Amino acid sequence: MKALYAIIFFLLMQPAAILHCRQADSTAVMSGIQGADMTLYAIWTKNKDSEKEKAIDCAELFLSRIDTSAHNIYLAHMYDYVSQWYEFEKCLFGKAISYREGSLRQYTALGDTHSQAMCENILGRLYYKKGLYHKALEYTDSAMELFTKTGSQKDIMDCNLMLGAIYKICNDMEKSDRCYQEYARLAEKLNDSLGMAKSINNMAALSFNTGDTARAIRLLLQAIDYSENVTDTNELCSIYLNTALTYIHMGLYEKAESCLERARPLSDGIYEKGYWYAVYGQLYYNKDEKAKAISYFKKAIEEYGKGEFDRMISQLYEILNYLYQSSGDTINAYACLQKMYDYWTPESNNEIMLELFRAREEIAMNSKDMLLKKEKDRRKTTILASVSCTIILILSIVLIMKKKTYEIKNREVAVKSQQRLTEERKMYYLRMDNIINKATHDLLKICQGIKNGKTREEIMGVCTELSESNNKDNMEDMGNFMYEFDNDFYRKLKKQYPSLTVNESRICVLLNKNLSTKEISEITRQSPESINLARYRLRKKLGLTGKGTTLQDFLNNFN
Repeated sequence: MKALYAIIFFLLMQPAAILHCRQADSTAVMSGIQGADMTLYAIWTKNKDSEKEKAIDCAELFLSRIDTSAHNIYLAHMYDYVSQWYEFEKCLFGKAISYREGSLRQYTALGDTHSQAMCENILGRLYYKKGLYHKALEYTDSAMELFTKTGSQKDIMDCNLMLGAIYKICNDMEKSDRCYQEYARLAEKLNDSLGMAKSINNMAALSFNTGDTARAIRLLLQAIDYSENVTDTNELCSIYLNTALTYIHMGLYEKAESCLERARPLSDGIYEKGYWYAVYGQLYYNKDEKAKAISYFKKAIEEYGKGEFDRMISQLYEILNYLYQSSGDTINAYACLQKMYDYWTPESNNEIMLELFRAREEIAMNSKDMLLKKEKDRRKTTILASVSCTIILILSIVLIMKKKTYEIKNREVAVKSQQRLTEERKMYYLRMDNIINKATHDLLKICQGIKNGKTREEIMGVCTELSESNNKDNMEDMGNFMYEFDNDFYRKLKKQYPSLTVNESRICVLLNKNLSTKEISEITRQSPESINLARYRLRKKLGLTGKGTTLQDFLNNFN
């Protein structure tokens, strides 16, 4: 009997013994790294499953001190841990990317192909959340290639989901639909209920984008049925919110509100809460209840502000700007406009599509199958080759025409935006002028009834300062923001040099006002180095390189 108890005790102690051995192994390996602080490592090991914030602080400090050339599996796991925390707990995707790239370097150096592919797939997702779609495509394609070699069907399925999202946001709906269809096929093959729910949800979003709201609703209701049988509350929340948004656009507000109430208890993350508030704001926006819409949009901004959701915040400020303008509240409208530009980093869709195109071309050129196919095509008849060249030529012409059209629209938008800003600033300073004039008038009136000479002098001094400040501020505003795009100088300049960009034209206008580089830098919010570089390019474009003529003297010829 004692022997039996001894055997049972031995078996029960095995997991603890194995864990202790692993910790001892990791400590021995990590202590051999130059710069490793083993006290920090011990605190991280102890707290990583309980006090995560404390563990994160220790892990970040540990990783910042070690030799960057060191690599082992335990370092990779630490990078993974920190990256995952920043992505899901804090929604700080920039930091998550930084640490995930650290773990990718570790797995690559260790030759762990599967873990390398997993890291690349996660980086694709992170860059997508960050809004850098060409980088998202680059990493996801690389992960797909590695997973295809290993034959991992589940991971190939996840890559197709990511690629579908990337192509959709870059407006390549055909490729997006193809990726989603492949994702659905693999999910059905693997009997993955959650995968099927995600697939149907994404196909519904695709239908909504193409204007087929009836099909979108059918698919979303089907996705809800799948999701209710799985434990992924985030996916179910996303489906409810997408369904609510579709109902809102169809004008079915009661059904939309019902979906929102179902999503409320599931909205526990930063993104989910922000999305929930934003959809509720859209509901009241469509119902023309502006006050409630503004309140919910503000709550969505507050929630998104806890993470890195700059693009969504910028879009919400744009909606708020419109709501305030339509309500006649120009001060808040202008404040929202400023916030919108603070959050929005202008990356044109055209640039995104070009990056996407280049990445696809590189992948195609590196593919052995494509190279073999191209070799066979070269051996085909001359007529087929001629037809292919003609098609490529036509496509190139179409792309160039689209690019030109896009650039023209960009210029028009820039000019209209500037005109709108100028008008709003005019109204603001006119209001301030009226306030200051009234205050000065009232003070002078009060001054007439005061006998104390010293007090009268002080009041008169305040009135003088108000008047001078008012004139100075107005002049400064005029000098800083009134870009004269509609005058003879600008028309003559553009007629002779039509290839000048909007930024170059703006700098010419400001230089013609005899403003210094520092003043132009403050107005345009560009660094002095950028302004100097723009001036150098302007001289080259205007044919002044090597000549003694200054830009100001040259531009005076157009006055």
